[in-house]
Amino acid sequence: MNRTRNPLWRTFVELRGNPRACVRTEPLWGLSMALVLPYASVFMLALGLHDQQIGFLATVAMLSQVVFGLAGGIITDRLGRRATTAWFDVIAWVIPCLLWAFAENFWFFLAASLVNGALQVTQNSWDCLMVEDAERGQLTRIYSLVKVAADCSALFAPLAAVLVAQLGLEPAVRILYINAAVVMTAKIVWLYLWSRETRQGRVRMAATRGQSVWRLLAGYRGALGLLLRSRGSLLALAVAALTAAVTLVNATFWQVVASQHLHVPDALLPFFPMVRSVLSVIFFFTLIPLLTTAVDLRRATL
Repeated sequence: MNRTRNPLWRTFVELRGNPRACVRTEPLWGLSMALVLPYASVFMLALGLHDQQIGFLATVAMLSQVVFGLAGGIITDRLGRRATTAWFDVIAWVIPCLLWAFAENFWFFLAASLVNGALQVTQNSWDCLMVEDAERGQLTRIYSLVKVAADCSALFAPLAAVLVAQLGLEPAVRILYINAAVVMTAKIVWLYLWSRETRQGRVRMAATRGQSVWRLLAGYRGALGLLLRSRGSLLALAVAALTAAVTLVNATFWQVVASQHLHVPDALLPFFPMVRSVLSVIFFFTLIPLLTTAVDLRRATL
């Protein structure tokens, strides 16, 4: 593969400023949360939780995300993209990881699920931080690089598998959660030091300074009216809700089914998402560029 001709490689090399900071710190996700997430549900089972409790926790986590998501725009405008991303990454990931690492019963997991919902705030602020000062023509490739970084994180799965095989599920997962808290902290600090507040972020911070939270919340009424009057937006919202529900159920119970019903050894659980991610990365750097080039050539001949 010619790296100089591949658009993703070229974009990766040419990125500057906040987009570079966001893209190049994203692989640390693979050394933190990606190592432990394949074991999350079976870890709960090992500590004595039941399927119904796991489902309840997933529901609580989703409702928490809805609440934090509604407040995410206001928080991001008030604090700025950079500070919001840093503070709420700590709230959404570092604190829950420590709760999970030292969990003894259902209540630890409930507290972690409630706090973990703050990920919707940092998802909003992180997206703004990454793209607001980026060149418009690079946006698709920037998000593609983020997707590739997330997929590449699955390549570290054998590390978790070895740890589980050597130490057993419960002690290994506790270690992985502590590792996730440490690595995520490093990611947060690194991103904060590498990034700068966006131009739009400074504008919104100035515009919202001195305004009450209630007044800012009132701004949602206009957006809600536009949403309700748009059939396309309602359809997109319905599709997004169904997709989120399916993703939630799959992410929560696939591990349980594989481990308890298909009798897949715990150490092998991360290899299934790893294979899927490897195939995704291969397609991103081979098939997708070829298809894009073919479409561009076809348009040029019309």
